[in-house]
Amino acid sequence: MSCDTIPTYNFCTVHGDTVFDKEFTAPEFDNTFTLRIDIFTGQYDKFAQFNTKIESIILERISSNKFRWAEYKEQKKAGGYSYSLCYLKGNVERILLRGKITVKSH
Repeated sequence: MSCDTIPTYNFCTVHGDTVFDKEFTAPEFDNTFTLRIDIFTGQYDKFAQFNTKIESIILERISSNKFRWAEYKEQKKAGGYSYSLCYLKGNVERILLRGKITVKSH
């Protein structure tokens, strides 16, 4: 049995600043798919299962296979967080992307 490697993407924001929107396109998706981002306390590592989910965001659907994480003002405290971008189809949920979010203070 083989498993696909889950890509990682790390980024940094500043508390109080605007974080611009980001679009995600998946050509193989159709209207039965949904994308969700879960944000957790702490950096992603082998102990991530002990982190607490602090936010869950369903992405805005732009078309059958294009989604948008809307622009927002960063309100998380300075520190390290982890996130996972998951797709949902019926009862199936799979992680597409995960990584770290570093929030800096002004």
